[in-house]
Amino acid sequence: MKEAQVQKGIMQFLGYHPRVVPMFWRNNTGAITIPNKNVAYKSRFIRFGKVGSADILGILWNGRMLAIEVKAGKNKTTKRQQAFIDNINTAGGLGFVARSIDDVDEVLRIERKKMKNSIMRNPNPIGGDLSEEECPACGEILEYCEYANPRIPDDSILGLRCNCGYESED
Repeated sequence: MKEAQVQKGIMQFLGYHPRVVPMFWRNNTGAITIPNKNVAYKSRFIRFGKVGSADILGILWNGRMLAIEVKAGKNKTTKRQQAFIDNINTAGGLGFVARSIDDVDEVLRIERKKMKNSIMRNPNPIGGDLSEEECPACGEILEYCEYANPRIPDDSILGLRCNCGYESED
């Protein structure tokens, strides 16, 4: 399978994890030469993106940065790509190399377990206190709960619920 096909599959897969990865995008890098007829210069060289940055970037639910370097077959990361991933991890983000959707699924499952374990200690790592969120129906304080994910078997998503029967999966 080609790297572009693996990237496309991973992007689709991430769409099924909105609670873990609510925001993600394809990160293009490269360069192009554009002809310039109006100026004395014959062409203009334009570089875009940061050399070595990961193929897919995003933000995890807890505010941490996500960086996925996609590789197909036996391809290896360059020194700059590995340095980018190492910098993301050192800064508290989540950076890794993925060769398949299964690699991403495994890393996200581990990340989800960490998130669920830390939710009682700090319900909202980004700031504020989600445990004080009030029910829109009755005004009581909402509590965290876990729901089955209808899109992925044997998976779950986090939600909020109230004693009055109000439930929210997002």
